[in-house]
Amino acid sequence: LLADSSLWTPAQSNEVYALDLDALLSGQPGKIALDDPAVHPLAKIAAILGDLERWHEAAGRHEAALEAVLERVRRLHAAFQQEQDRLRIRRFLAARLEAFDAGLPWWSMGQAELADLIRGESTPDALVRARAAALAGRDRHPASPGGRRCAAIVASIEAPGYTMTSMLTDGPGKHSIRITHRNVARLHLRAWRFDLEQRIGSAREARLLPSYRDVDRLVHGRPADASWSVELPPTPDYRDHVTYAVPPFDEKGGWVVLASLREDFAEGNNLLRAEPFVLSDLVLVQRRLGTRYEITARSGATGRPVSGARLALYALDYGKGRFRLVRRLKTGADGRADLDASRWQSRPHLLLARHGDDLAFTTGSLYPLSESTPRSRTNALLYTDRSVYRPGQVLHWKVVAYRGNGEGTEYTTLAGAVLTVTLRDANGEEIEHRQMTTDGFGAAAGDFDIPEGRLLGRWRLSCSLGGSASIRVEEYKRPTFEVTLGDPATPLRLNRPAVLRGEARYYFGLPVTQGSYRWRVTREPVYPRWWFWWRPQPRTRPEVIAAGTGTVDAEGRVACRFTPSADERKASEPGLSYRYKLSVDVTDAGGETRSASRVFRLGFVAVEARLDDPPGFLEAGHATALAILRTDLDGKPAPGAGRWELRRLVEPARPALPADLPVTPSGDRDDDAYHTDG
Repeated sequence: LLADSSLWTPAQSNEVYALDLDALLSGQPGKIALDDPAVHPLAKIAAILGDLERWHEAAGRHEAALEAVLERVRRLHAAFQQEQDRLRIRRFLAARLEAFDAGLPWWSMGQAELADLIRGESTPDALVRARAAALAGRDRHPASPGGRRCAAIVASIEAPGYTMTSMLTDGPGKHSIRITHRNVARLHLRAWRFDLEQRIGSAREARLLPSYRDVDRLVHGRPADASWSVELPPTPDYRDHVTYAVPPFDEKGGWVVLASLREDFAEGNNLLRAEPFVLSDLVLVQRRLGTRYEITARSGATGRPVSGARLALYALDYGKGRFRLVRRLKTGADGRADLDASRWQSRPHLLLARHGDDLAFTTGSLYPLSESTPRSRTNALLYTDRSVYRPGQVLHWKVVAYRGNGEGTEYTTLAGAVLTVTLRDANGEEIEHRQMTTDGFGAAAGDFDIPEGRLLGRWRLSCSLGGSASIRVEEYKRPTFEVTLGDPATPLRLNRPAVLRGEARYYFGLPVTQGSYRWRVTREPVYPRWWFWWRPQPRTRPEVIAAGTGTVDAEGRVACRFTPSADERKASEPGLSYRYKLSVDVTDAGGETRSASRVFRLGFVAVEARLDDPPGFLEAGHATALAILRTDLDGKPAPGAGRWELRRLVEPARPALPADLPVTPSGDRDDDAYHTDG
């Protein structure tokens, strides 16, 4: 029950960072009362398991004592989500196992637990280190429960695995097959041709390409039309890597590719994957224009229109459960053809195109189209005199009724319109309603009394013609003091001790002389915008790097001492900086709490420069001025010297198609990780 976080209070769930992790890991969080609900459940868990560990140790039951340590580690690792906290937990466990007698079988269970914790890391070599830890436990006590668990971990890390996807339609000689793999040296592939037009006649759904359940029927008893193997690069980090493969055939048409770990493609002790795709240079581009579709046939290699392409339009016959041919036509000199979809009788259609050996089809069903006439509709705008009210106060409101067409181009107010305005509380229960008639300008006004005894929160004012407005009903209490955070006495620097001070003062001017405060500092990286021109933005979240508590002094002052730490190895990465946020909560002797926060940005450099409102295009042969803004990292102007260069971009002799461009790395890519050629 203590570990069930659903039973924790919101404060206990949100303030895990403020606990002394070292004390919890040691199993000695101090003298606590287990029946005190104010004591954090994690502190109780650590105290109970620490006492259990010492009891077992005193009786000479060293393996049972180790299990108490492992359970404490499991509970703390689940509760502390920050990476730096989890790193401390892993290091603690590694140190305890190093000091433990490896000759005892339960040592292997500790190694299994350590391997699981390491395996959850995001570092590039996490699986390598997890495997090494599990190997040590497996080899030391192979028959013990911990040894068997270690063996399972090693097997899962070393297990081969892959997935395969393909382009829906691609041209010959392209990297049409994408293989995501780990621990696989060679992948065997076979391919069979299938007749796409024949499948249209027998298809019972809009999807024409065969699914996995159709593969056995398509390839049963038929020799493969193509067979080959792909040598995959090694994956010594035991993680997934991507390799693109080029099919070795160039015959146009539909293909089903079957991949296998085993060369004989047997189903036993094997992993089979199948993917269909169409090999063709023909591409169909569809565009909706009113009640018709404009279809353009183009060459995938050049993008030029294809004239004379033969088009066959099929409709899904619900009665027979298959597609039937309804029309044939050809593309014009511009590669275009028009389809009138106004009389298609509510059934999906499919378009198949052929030009020589090339063929293509619409990737999604074409549906009937109809002209929609914008309809006039009525609505209302509601206004209130305030956004927050207290029970017992009067809510003054005003409503303006209007009519407009569906396109939103014509609006008129509604004079003499009868409408009803209703007030509902946070439970959705009606408090009061009033029927009104708008004046000559379409407006009406009234008021409601906010009653006592109703649920506080978000209330809603609605009109029978449409439209609504939200208000807040709260027992608002006027604050008696405020908290402010001042500027640092000296400029802050990365990896240098810092002190930020603030003060709490009553609004009548005197300091808050009695009270306590809690503070924490979070950090998140700030990447320059130009990083994302060539790779996605990394997913980051703020992490707590420091926290503490204290008591305000006689002058109402608070002090927060911490070190804005950062990885010095990243100093060579241009433009990288960090955003730190200090949050302080001060509670006075009467229990009132007020908060303040301050954000500051630090980096390995103190200034940055950027183009101020850069133009998108410049006219050749004309003088142009570019304004460069020099600021500190918080955006304040920073006078000083600088230099600039203007470089000409070298254009390629021939523009590259998207398929020929380098693969964009993922947003989570680590430059220290192992990379395959792909």
